[in-house]
Amino acid sequence: MEKKFNWRRVLVLLIGLTSLFYGGYVSAKEDPSTINILIDVSGSMKQNDPQNERIKAMKLLINLLPKGVEAGIWLFAENTQMIKETSTVNAKWKREGLKATKQIHSKGVYTDIEKAVNTVLQNGFKHKTKNNLILLTDGMVDISKDIMVSAESRERVIQDLIPKLQQQNVSLLTMALSENADKPLLSKLAFDTYGWAEETQSAEQLQKTFLKMFNRVAPTDKAPLESNLFTIDKSIKEFSLLLFKQDQAMPTRLITPDKTIMSSSSKMEQLSWVDEAGYDLITVAKPLSGDWIIEADMDPDNQLMILTDLKFQIEDTPAYLAENESLTLKAHFTEQGKLLRRDDFLQIVDIQALYSDAAGQEQRLKFEADAEKGYFILQGKPQSGTGEHRYQFIADGKTFKREIKRTIKVIDEWLKLDWRLEKADQLIITLTPNTDLLDADELTANATVAMNQGKSYSRDMKRKDGQLILNLPWRATDETAMINFSLIAKSPEGEPVTPTVRPLTIHAEAVAALHSAKLEAEDDGLENEVKAAGGETEVKKNEDDEPEVVEETEETRWGVAIAIIVAVNLLIIGVGFFIFKWMKKQTAMKQEQLLGRLA
Repeated sequence: MEKKFNWRRVLVLLIGLTSLFYGGYVSAKEDPSTINILIDVSGSMKQNDPQNERIKAMKLLINLLPKGVEAGIWLFAENTQMIKETSTVNAKWKREGLKATKQIHSKGVYTDIEKAVNTVLQNGFKHKTKNNLILLTDGMVDISKDIMVSAESRERVIQDLIPKLQQQNVSLLTMALSENADKPLLSKLAFDTYGWAEETQSAEQLQKTFLKMFNRVAPTDKAPLESNLFTIDKSIKEFSLLLFKQDQAMPTRLITPDKTIMSSSSKMEQLSWVDEAGYDLITVAKPLSGDWIIEADMDPDNQLMILTDLKFQIEDTPAYLAENESLTLKAHFTEQGKLLRRDDFLQIVDIQALYSDAAGQEQRLKFEADAEKGYFILQGKPQSGTGEHRYQFIADGKTFKREIKRTIKVIDEWLKLDWRLEKADQLIITLTPNTDLLDADELTANATVAMNQGKSYSRDMKRKDGQLILNLPWRATDETAMINFSLIAKSPEGEPVTPTVRPLTIHAEAVAALHSAKLEAEDDGLENEVKAAGGETEVKKNEDDEPEVVEETEETRWGVAIAIIVAVNLLIIGVGFFIFKWMKKQTAMKQEQLLGRLA
């Protein structure tokens, strides 16, 4: 019995395909950045922060936080306390956050870093991307009078907590406030989670240390300060000027382009002036274009943050690089989120980098136009000398200026990390020590492995032919392997050292690609062997094959339906093309208007 053709099914399929087409134009809303701050309130803070400078530093961070990010504030000692829930930053959040800083104290007994980080991980992060945790402590893992209990907790931080942080995409930024802080642990937490580690020499420096952390977790658009002068162009809708000041300093004043004098006592609708001990934070909405003058003692850590549609961007720079590893940098501009490619704009822009190596030697470098239109490139430069390397990028567009600062820690290349596919179900991970820095015979390594975002386990790596080797089983159902390394080592002179090696993440796609390449190589080898033996491959046609007469059935009707669907989608694509051309024309007009404003 012939089946009735089901046009309803065709309609459903048509709607489905059409929705897929339009779905390509729907941009998913990006998860907001989440920043949680974890403050040590153990009793040792009475000695290391007797004036409770942590409160002043937290106030600065709260005042700087941009609206729209999510943030939370936590205190920890033997227990962990949330004093401001993790939620979206707005005016109300800032008022409540500033009030909550009064709860910062130094009355705790222990320093339970393990419990504190676990608590924030469980309650402070909702999103999968852009998660940051700032940790300030002056001590080491201390949870009991029994030293072994504390040692076991420290080991769990390394073996269990680091994989958890990685799986939740949380970068840990650590601040050591005293010489008694467990700096090796804090450095490892930062390095293994692609965060950052700072050592603060005194509590009085906390404000500037918190500023460094802020610039890493919530970077903002900036314009350069030239001594006590800065220039506001027509594309800037608002600016916030952070000025550090000494005790007993004269009150700060700003002189606008039309010679109006602004101070902390000025009553102006567009002016907000936060006058705190140690700094002024001045925000001006709809500022006049032109040159502004600062009447105050200048500090090298002052900065000018701006709100603008014209953005200067440097593609992500790594926090850490191995010595002699090259760094290639790429820059571009956007206007209202659109890449600027106009020749008349690109030709007037000059981008330079003031580079300072770990020894303080300065060098001026210049970006060149990249082959990809709209981009500028600074060719790879090997990083020489361990320590902090600083870059100050200045973009000069004649009528506007933008600034970006980056700091990179260059570290010794202690070991070379490699991995390969031994069989379809076995990975081989190798660590090859740099014998100029390490005694290979005294090197031991433990690998912490987490498969498929699951529970982690530890394995000791085996020594063979001067390398450390880990055999890792791999199943067809595996998606990722995350491996962290803990090492015990000595220098060639016999001194204990603390080498670092980057965490390793292996994805199923990479394993599959290697497996495929291996099979192709084996097939090529077999083909070469056949050719060498004089063999040949022949594909025979079945002479009995006859063309098959196909009757018109529901399947053929489906063919007609699909043809109709394709025709409709071609029509949609045509309409979409004209819409795209119109939008492109509108974007060009907006960019031309921008150039007109800048001119």
